[in-house]
Amino acid sequence: TREHIEDLKSVFNLPDTLQMKYILCPDELKDQYLYHLIQANSVNSFVQSIVFSNSVKNAEILYRTFAALGVNCTVLHSNMKQH
Repeated sequence: TREHIEDLKSVFNLPDTLQMKYILCPDELKDQYLYHLIQANSVNSFVQSIVFSNSVKNAEILYRTFAALGVNCTVLHSNMKQH
């Protein structure tokens, strides 16, 4: 719900076109919250997001899960080979 979303624009000096928000949610539901937010925002407009993860494993899990659910996404982490 909207009351769980904290707008951080007033805390940081951000350009007008950039939004930064913090969402408080239970740990076990954070992936579901993220998917819901991505889906809810992509319906109305083209929205780009950067999601940070605390490990390569979690980044891969998020990428594979979201890709399987039809989210247009890519993954970038330290175990990837550079060409």
